[in-house]
Amino acid sequence: MFHLINYVMIILVVLFTAIIHCIRKRYILTSNKKTIFNTHLTALSQKTTTKIFSISDDIDQDTLTATNAFDNIPNLQIMFHNGGVIADAFIRAKLRDYTLQDLSNTELMKHTQYISDLLNIRCLNRCYKTHSKRIIISAMLDELFKYYNNMIPDPSITYEIVNHLHNQGYEKLGHKFLEKILREQGYHPKNIKITSNIIHFTIINTNKVQISINTDMLISAENTPIHNTKIKTNITFNLSLVNLTPNFTSVLYTDTNLTLGIPNQIKNYITQKSIHKTKVDEDIKCATMVLKNNRKSKSIKKNCEYYYLKYKLPNPVSTSLSDQEIQGLNMLLHNNTNLFKS
Repeated sequence: MFHLINYVMIILVVLFTAIIHCIRKRYILTSNKKTIFNTHLTALSQKTTTKIFSISDDIDQDTLTATNAFDNIPNLQIMFHNGGVIADAFIRAKLRDYTLQDLSNTELMKHTQYISDLLNIRCLNRCYKTHSKRIIISAMLDELFKYYNNMIPDPSITYEIVNHLHNQGYEKLGHKFLEKILREQGYHPKNIKITSNIIHFTIINTNKVQISINTDMLISAENTPIHNTKIKTNITFNLSLVNLTPNFTSVLYTDTNLTLGIPNQIKNYITQKSIHKTKVDEDIKCATMVLKNNRKSKSIKKNCEYYYLKYKLPNPVSTSLSDQEIQGLNMLLHNNTNLFKS
C-alpha cells in the first residue's frame, strides 16, 4: 500500500510539473505580445532598403569581373516570361559554350565593345580577357531574353542584373528583409532556412525589366510564436533606364514592393489597423502597407492558410551612382514626379 501511494504521488508530481511547464511556455509565448507586421515598417527606410539591395564588402571587389556571379548562376532558380525554371544543366552548358568561343561571336563582341567604351579600354582582347565572365553571363542572358521575350534589354540593365547574381544578391533579398523585420520587433531567429527561391524576369520594353523574387523560408526561434513557421516573401521591382541628362543615363530601381505570406498560426501578430492609401507618386519614407488580403489562401501541398500583406518600399538607390549623381537624381525626381510612370 505504501509503495502504491508513492507511485501515485510520483505520477501527480510529474503531471503537475508538466502542467506548470505548459502554462509557463504559453505565458512566454503570449505575454508582452506585440504586433510584428504593422501598417508601417519604420525600420525599412530608403537607407535600409538601399543597404539590403547593395553589394556587400566581401563581394564588392568581385562585382566588376562577375566571378562570383559566374560560379553562382547555375545554382539559381531562374524563370523568364512565358517559360519555366531554366535547368542548371542548360545554364552550365551555355556558359561552357560561350567560354569556348572568342570575339568572332557577335554577342561576345557586342558586350566587349560596350565595356571597352564604358571603361575606356582600348584593346578589345585585353578587355575581354579581364571581363570575360561578365561578358559571357551578359551574352547568355541576352540569348534567354530574346528567346522568351523576343526582346533584349539595354546592356546597362543587363549589367545591373549581373551585379546581383552572386550568392548574396537578389536570391537573398527575401531573407534579408524578413530577418530585418523580425529583429526590429525583438525576435532573433536561430536560423532562417530558405526552402524555395525563384527569380522571375519579364521585359516590359528595352528600357525596363520587371523582376519578381519568390522566397519561402522556415523560421527556427524556440520559445517564440514564430518558431517553426513558414513565411513567404515576394519582392518585385523594375529596373528602368532613365535619361538623367542629355549625356547621362542610369539604371534606377522603381516600383519596389514587398509581399509577405503570413501563416495562420501567427495571424494574430498582423496589425488590425486600416491600411494606408498611397498615391502612385507618393514619396514614402518607409515600408508602407498598401494591401491586406484577409482571405485565406491555402497551400496545395501543406494545406496551410496564409494571409498576404503587400508593402510599398522606398526605392533603393542604385549602388553604381556616385554621391554627385545621387544629388542630381534627387533634384530631378523633385522636379519631375511623373518620370517613372509606365
